[in-house]
Order: sequence, then structure tokens, then C-alpha cells
Amino acid sequence: MLTKKERAERFGVCQKAIWHALKKLGLTYKKNSTSSESRRKRPASISTKNTTV
Repeated sequence: MLTKKERAERFGVCQKAIWHALKKLGLTYKKNSTSSESRRKRPASISTKNTTV
């Protein structure tokens, strides 16, 4: 994966142009390689019983 700086050098534009283009496309990136969802604690499974009264 290329950084914004590397992309800018490759296309011959400034880094800000790359930033604007990514923003216009609605693309974002995470700073960490692990997803935030995988770091969340999973709730304990709760079994529900159907009771008829």
C-alpha cells in the first residue's frame, strides 16, 4: 500500500491533491492494522428460554 506521499510522487502532484481526491471519493484509512471491531470484547452468550405461563 502506498502512502499519500508516495502516491503524490508517482502522479506528479502535491500530497494535498491526493488528500482532496481521497476525501472526495469518501475513502478513509485506519492508523492501526487491526480492526477496531476485533479489539472489542464480545458479550457473553445469553441463552433465552421460552416459558409459557
